[in-house]
Amino acid sequence: MEDSWERFYPKTPLNVEPIIDDTTLRDGVQMPGIALSPENTAHLAYLLDQLGVERMELHQYQQQDREAVKLIQDKGLKARIAVWCRAVKEDVEKAVDLDVGEIGISHPVSYIHIKSKWPNLSVEEIFRRVVEVVEYAAKDHGLTVFVHGEDSTRADWRFESRFINAVSDAGAEVYRICDTVGVGVSDPSAPLPTGIPEKIRRIKKETRIKWVEIHAHDDLGNAVENTMAAIRASSNVFDKVYASTTFLGVGERAGNAETEKVMLNLYLHHGVEKYGRNLRMLKGIADFIGHAAGLTIPPNKAIVGDYAFAHESGIHTYGALSNPLTYEPYPPEMVGNTRVFTIGKQSGKAIIKHKMKQIIGEEIRDDDPRLELVVQAVKAIFEKGRRGSLKEGEFKEIVQNVWANQILQSKRTPVKLDELDYNILRKMQQDGRISLSELSERLKTPLEKVRYRLEILRERGVIMDVVPLLDPIKLGFNVSSLIMIKGRGKDLAEMEREIAKMRCVNMVYDITGEYDAAIVARFTSQDELNRFLKKLLAMKDVERTATSIILHIVKEDPRLPI
Repeated sequence: MEDSWERFYPKTPLNVEPIIDDTTLRDGVQMPGIALSPENTAHLAYLLDQLGVERMELHQYQQQDREAVKLIQDKGLKARIAVWCRAVKEDVEKAVDLDVGEIGISHPVSYIHIKSKWPNLSVEEIFRRVVEVVEYAAKDHGLTVFVHGEDSTRADWRFESRFINAVSDAGAEVYRICDTVGVGVSDPSAPLPTGIPEKIRRIKKETRIKWVEIHAHDDLGNAVENTMAAIRASSNVFDKVYASTTFLGVGERAGNAETEKVMLNLYLHHGVEKYGRNLRMLKGIADFIGHAAGLTIPPNKAIVGDYAFAHESGIHTYGALSNPLTYEPYPPEMVGNTRVFTIGKQSGKAIIKHKMKQIIGEEIRDDDPRLELVVQAVKAIFEKGRRGSLKEGEFKEIVQNVWANQILQSKRTPVKLDELDYNILRKMQQDGRISLSELSERLKTPLEKVRYRLEILRERGVIMDVVPLLDPIKLGFNVSSLIMIKGRGKDLAEMEREIAKMRCVNMVYDITGEYDAAIVARFTSQDELNRFLKKLLAMKDVERTATSIILHIVKEDPRLPI
């Protein structure tokens, strides 16, 4: 019986309610190079709301920030909307003008920050300033107030505990532990100030604040670990705990704990069902952020990267083809991603055989000589110094070339054509894109007979993709060929000038995509074409070529891309 992936996630229940407080639209957009329009900000807020995020934090200082807040409010989201404030009354007033119900007031709690920013203020003056602003927001304006203890994991506990009690008495409901430079430690036995579980316990024991929140930065790569440690430490201590996260971990410097990772961990390891309902949205949200913010998502990014479920090396692909559970922790579809098999330097025969089957639509035997030819062709490419994996189009081209060559070289089933077949092929090259009825009329042959002969030509391998597998001389005309060229040097213009001077070349032009240039040339025989290609490949700036004999498409039959 096939293993079920779920059985490998025994649930450890939490006696605390975790609440995702996503700050992608505040801390996340402070990442260098990220800028979101108000419309994209509002749409991302909508997506996060649909995902199950319960609270979102936004900026409010620029006009575009305020436009975004209004657009989000108009959407009527379930998530609570908060704006970020400094510990000044003017910021609170801006929040009141925006008609939001919640704010976060940020203030340093480590001496490093306090002495750098306010060297002349006493501790009592600092407390008085913060308390006045919290009271102004909570008691005078009825706002729900979170206080963010900036640099908490480097703060003196005697100062920080007094600070927490002061803001709690002033009306703050939540204290955010800010691991501002990512030095926090998840070990339950780690002491203050860096020990995050210990700080959770001491806050409960020695302060009057209702709830806590963890805001972890990833400078040491521990943001998700520290966020989960805070949540677990809150179990049986608080009745709820907030987790401040950003999607993709975007944020200043090394970023923050990823929303998608924290959600998935809570669902898989702790059975928090509310975060398991819409996990299929994760990949789509990541792609939207990448597009809207101009952000390149690393392909190996956990959960949402394009290669998060990609398999290339021989042992991995063999295992994943036999049972995906061998190298996948859960089905990619669960998070909206896709399983991918790529062809690279370490790929073995199993994955090449699998990809060949996808392309040609038929089973491939292990002893099929064409399989070995494709394996050797792939191997040869990487022996020449190729670095990245083959693109889908490149591998498809290799397979098609092997199939075409096998048909050309086959002696067992020679293809015999009558004069009607040759006339059909001549017309298809000479007359451009025509309909079957036009072809029938010009050949003075019944339409159904022309259709039948085209089908026979395709089934017998005479026509394969854009290559008619016949001696061009028998067709009775000089054959036009389209040759695509992939360059390996930087001076492609010089390569194109050299090619333009070569005999048989009618046109050279630049293209974009997998290839850099294209040639249209005419040849009188297959030998002449082969000699030309050999000469091309001998050029130092030519890495590879792909050749197609130019025929034209019959409108009604898209299977004949001739």
